[in-house]
Amino acid sequence: NTNNIKLENIELSNNSLFDDMIHLVYCKDVVLNNLKLNYALHDAIDVDISNNITIKNSQFIAPNNDAIDFMESTALVEFSSIIGAKDKGISVGENSNILIYKSLLQNNNLAIAVKDKSIVEIIETKFKNNNIFLFNFFII
Repeated sequence: NTNNIKLENIELSNNSLFDDMIHLVYCKDVVLNNLKLNYALHDAIDVDISNNITIKNSQFIAPNNDAIDFMESTALVEFSSIIGAKDKGISVGENSNILIYKSLLQNNNLAIAVKDKSIVEIIETKFKNNNIFLFNFFII
């Protein structure tokens, strides 16, 4: 139940103690600006049951799982680069609503996965050399 958070100009690399570099749970009105998250042990950012999350001007390099993993959340990802995710560049699940704007997804195993009644809008975003561009499946 934390609101109005702003994290800016942060670089994190090679975490080894916890699965996620950053994990937001039950948050609202969060701005993550100019982050550089490199070589995450698993997910670089995990966002669960949170609303009005903005991730902008950020760079994600080679996370061992997902660069950004959303569950039951609303968010904007803009002006960001996701490169070399071993699993998904962006995972959107469990009834999330995400806008991806003017970003780059490159050399990821799966660029974007949309699942579990989630909605994604993608505007002016570039996809380069991903093994799979977009995977959409539903669990009923």
